[in-house]
Amino acid sequence: MESMDSTFDRRAQSYRPTMVQEFLHLSALNSFAVVQPILDSLVNNVAFLRYYDYSPAAVLLAVVLLTLGIPASFLSLRVVLHRLGYPKFADAIRTILMVVLMLLALLYAARWASATLWRALYSLSEDVFFLPAIFTAGWLARLYFRAEIFRQLLSTSAVGVLLFPAVFFLNPAVQEQVLMVPAREYFQPVIARSPASVIFVVFDGLSGMALLDENHEVDRTRYPSFARLSDRCNFYRNASTVHTRTDHALPAILSGSLPTGLQHPVESEYPLNLFRLLDNSRQFQQSIFEPYTQLAPEHLQRIDRQASIPRQTLDLLDTVLRVYQRMCLPQLMDSLALDVPREWFRLLPPAPADPKVLDGKIVYLWDADQDLQVDHFIKCLRPSAQPALRFLHISAPHDPWTRLDSGKQYRRMNIGPDAIPGEDSGSWGDDEWLVNQGWQRYLLQVRFADLCLGRILDRLEETGLFDESMIVVTADHGFAFRAGCSRRDPQGETLSDLIPVPLFIKYPQQTESMISDRNVETIDILPTIADVLGMPKDSNWDGESLMTEVPERPRKMVVASPAIILEAAFPGRFEYVDRLHKVFGKGVEGAFTDLQFLPELSGREASPLLSSAQSKLTLTLSEGCLPAEAGEQNLVPCYYHGQVSGATSADKPAILAVTVNGRIQATTRTSVAPTSYGEWSVIVPPNAFTDATDRVQFFEVDQKAGGIELHELLLE
Repeated sequence: MESMDSTFDRRAQSYRPTMVQEFLHLSALNSFAVVQPILDSLVNNVAFLRYYDYSPAAVLLAVVLLTLGIPASFLSLRVVLHRLGYPKFADAIRTILMVVLMLLALLYAARWASATLWRALYSLSEDVFFLPAIFTAGWLARLYFRAEIFRQLLSTSAVGVLLFPAVFFLNPAVQEQVLMVPAREYFQPVIARSPASVIFVVFDGLSGMALLDENHEVDRTRYPSFARLSDRCNFYRNASTVHTRTDHALPAILSGSLPTGLQHPVESEYPLNLFRLLDNSRQFQQSIFEPYTQLAPEHLQRIDRQASIPRQTLDLLDTVLRVYQRMCLPQLMDSLALDVPREWFRLLPPAPADPKVLDGKIVYLWDADQDLQVDHFIKCLRPSAQPALRFLHISAPHDPWTRLDSGKQYRRMNIGPDAIPGEDSGSWGDDEWLVNQGWQRYLLQVRFADLCLGRILDRLEETGLFDESMIVVTADHGFAFRAGCSRRDPQGETLSDLIPVPLFIKYPQQTESMISDRNVETIDILPTIADVLGMPKDSNWDGESLMTEVPERPRKMVVASPAIILEAAFPGRFEYVDRLHKVFGKGVEGAFTDLQFLPELSGREASPLLSSAQSKLTLTLSEGCLPAEAGEQNLVPCYYHGQVSGATSADKPAILAVTVNGRIQATTRTSVAPTSYGEWSVIVPPNAFTDATDRVQFFEVDQKAGGIELHELLLE
């Protein structure tokens, strides 16, 4: 028996696959380790391919290179090494390549298993699987040379080389969005019996509760444009979103249907949406400013990709491979991972919008240049021979937070991850002071949204479109500002932050206003528009027209995992409003720029408080421009963010004062959260600055029994 085992081992160790077998086995491993995960991610984000107008040839070429690139490259290298007389070196490279591919497949499977176990509340990180995956990959590579059955299994698995690409290209969304092969007939003749222009504005991330005053009406002091609209329309104060993520919440608005949470934001998933419905009638012009979804009919698209097929292929491969390494690398190696391009999240347009184009789908940069988008949209608000849909989805007040209520910018948009002091991986830390500062910056952009709305209303009145048009103003979801809670994922204590959205509807020729507390969800908007225009209701819509007298739905639902069911007037609905006024005061009491840690110091001269001793702390500035530099960049020099190092701790944070020309204008403190000791940020009231010669200084505030002393902090 021992002799037979030794013979088997020697035969196994001397196994040398033919070149065909090597190619077959490496292709099989590559298909499972690389091709299938990448193609699966593309199916899940097919809107990315359509948004950037990748040609079918570029996508096909990229799939061929992913499928055959690694095996073919190795075989070419093996031929060269054999001719040079290095066959053992070629064997070593083959073994290493097999181990790497097996390890990648195992790491991808580990991340999937970890996510599944995490959702099952086992809270198991993929890092736990990292070392076992390395040992398993090595063992499987050894097994390859010792077990014929394993090699046969690999040979059989080579069917994935053809199967995975075939499944990808047969996917209905890929066929429609990439191959331009219609999976269904979208044109269904429909007639609007009462056609009228529809002006539809969707703000992104605007909580309905943020607009209210202490009487739960629109705050006229802080939001004069929203108040002006509410005086001439129906204000549905109890409106709520059905999802807290834009890629599901916005399609729900446009389709009148509850999302499953699994669809892609493309027309094939939401076939009878507002854009398609009006296009089918052939009675409406359309101007669509919608950079995030791909729900508009293809022929309305105004983007034409100019790059060559090889250039498109290289761009696509660069993006998907960066996504892939993020899918496979464990969290403990995140610092080594390359950033995923913003293109993957459809945050950059392939080409600038042409300001002369006034009809069709018009795409701008998603989270910047909001003022240019509004300028362009206003040009589209013009009288026309046909009624028109003028649709604007604008990213205000969504982060990145860069604007004051005046619309002026205090910082440039960061291309890449935009750090928010006090927030980490989508959740707020435990320091309420930093959370309130983030809330402050958000509310300043809510006021900027009000400014944008005012310009739109002015244009509608100038052109005479206001009275005759149906005007809809709403938002896709809110944002949560509570210490220790997620900014976006709904929790019991953040429902009043996330779920309520504003909904203002001005019907054609409406003369009287109304505040309604009817239980309204955003899926009711499309059925209401169809009802007003005299178009038939679709049986697939989950919403109901607000013009009809139907029994009010008894509950609210938010699609999440698991689904959230709420009472129509859910407990704590106005808690957001109460907290807002507690932190920032009522609209008549002050501006959002007045948030101060020591308000009693605001406006005082610094000189009487100065100490001759310089602070022992070290202050670094990671964001913020001094006045001279800010003037060159056309920024308001009012926002500063950085780190203080030295004798700071959670028990005794450093208190900072900022002076402009010798007068204290703002006070803040460093973070007390364990993950961000020493971090600080501050907004100085913009009216404290006069010109580029203003002098900005930073001081440590030392609170003593005898009074307050200021110790100057020098910038590192």
